[in-house]
Amino acid sequence: MYAELTLSGTCRDADRQVRSLLSISTRDSFVFTTFFRTCAAIRTDRRVRRVLVHVKPTFSSPMPAALEEIRRELERLSEAGKELVFYATDYRDAHLYLASACAQRVLHPLGALRCTGIARNSLFFKRLADRLGIRFQIVRRGKFKSAADRLRLETIDPANLEQYQRWIDHAASHLHDTIAGGYARPRADLDAMLCGRSLDASEALEQGWIDEASTIESLRDRWKNEKVRPRTVKTRRSLGRGKRVAVLSFEGAIVEGRSRMNPLLGQTMGSETFVKQVDSLRRRRRVRAVVLRVNSGGGSAVASEDIRSALVRLAGDKPLLVSMSAVAGSGGYWISMTGSPVYACATTLTGSIGVINIAVDAGTALADQGITHSVVKTHEHADAGTGLRPLSPQELEDLDRQVGSVYERFLRLVADNRSIGVGEVHERAQGRVWAGEDAVEQRLVDRTGGLADAVEEARKAAGLRRARVVFLPHTKRSLLERLVSREGRPVEMEESLRLQSIVGCARSLLRIANRPLVIEPAALAIPHLLDAGGLDLFDADLQVE
Repeated sequence: MYAELTLSGTCRDADRQVRSLLSISTRDSFVFTTFFRTCAAIRTDRRVRRVLVHVKPTFSSPMPAALEEIRRELERLSEAGKELVFYATDYRDAHLYLASACAQRVLHPLGALRCTGIARNSLFFKRLADRLGIRFQIVRRGKFKSAADRLRLETIDPANLEQYQRWIDHAASHLHDTIAGGYARPRADLDAMLCGRSLDASEALEQGWIDEASTIESLRDRWKNEKVRPRTVKTRRSLGRGKRVAVLSFEGAIVEGRSRMNPLLGQTMGSETFVKQVDSLRRRRRVRAVVLRVNSGGGSAVASEDIRSALVRLAGDKPLLVSMSAVAGSGGYWISMTGSPVYACATTLTGSIGVINIAVDAGTALADQGITHSVVKTHEHADAGTGLRPLSPQELEDLDRQVGSVYERFLRLVADNRSIGVGEVHERAQGRVWAGEDAVEQRLVDRTGGLADAVEEARKAAGLRRARVVFLPHTKRSLLERLVSREGRPVEMEESLRLQSIVGCARSLLRIANRPLVIEPAALAIPHLLDAGGLDLFDADLQVE
């Protein structure tokens, strides 16, 4: 019998933890934790001898570390004795990377194979802001802290170019070395294709990059004739038996208050909501160890510290480990300084130890549109940070002092947790991002490894011979969400959500202004404009096709 693993939609690390109208989408998502549980069920099913890995054209993984985790699960299936057959209508770098873990590779007869490398595109809005009369006053600590570069510059900053060039070079090297190793071919064979040459199915078959050119239905029909039947494997919410090890997912930008959907930041993790979840988990006696799974580019420094404090209390009662997913930078790194050991994938985007503050002045832009304003106030600085006037030199000086204080706090936090001097941390910090492997060398992370490695280490730390792995938090889909997801959103709802998203972006920008932020550009996304058919103007994510 064979089981089928379907990869479709944009890759997320965990299921949505916030439910709202803005989160309802007709677009599907690939959820890694669900994939993780499905692979575990297949590994233990003795009736399943073969696994069809079907990658649909809609599948995309914005960050290479997500591909790392998926490939590792495919390797574990192979190690369990399952025969893996990979199928896609076209092969790109990401497809070759996953296919290299499989025993057989099948390509559509009209498909093509093309290996092009990795690119990261950035849009800059300074000229647009100048034309509209919107001004930004930016205070930061760290020359690599680039969260506001799209607003203050017209092209990429040399320091930002340096750090991200290093990161994508590392990611490309990891992907291509792994492909060459999985195919047992010289790296030169792959390098020859990176010049932009593409192969059709017959050429790919002749050169040994695929084993067969076939449609997916032809493949299934042949297996049916060979008496190889499909088997549906039930995915459970937990894995194994015994005392519990909890995987606590943290995915999204960090904000104060409750978790919610935000038009500018997407899914946000509120300190108030998450602290309650952590405290509840700390009181659950059946949970013997916790793996904090972080996929966040950061956000509010205040919220990050509140969450970190709750995690420190948790770590005082039971073993707490950290597993970094695709991104664990800035505030995401801040909250990771609570567990031990800390795992990161080879290409995880982490570090970004720095602080930034963005002040908005839209007064001129409003005046140009005929909107004027007056203010009645008791003191000189009472209207600072309203977004209707620029900050004065004195106010900027005060803001700079506040940002500096938060940065010093960040440095001391890392120094204490990583047993490194503050001066050494500063050399590694300044807002710089690191790939996971580089972060290990810089002593910012303990080990390279994925979720499976962290879970196994947590079981050992809890002194358990076997463990039941539970995935938290679990949020149920509302009846409305289930109905809309099944039937599709009406046009009226699409237009309404688009308008709400655009208006919400403006409100969100004003809300985060004049607050110390520990945030990465990857945290600035507009997924709801995408869902509503618009454009992602903050296209900060790396796209690996």
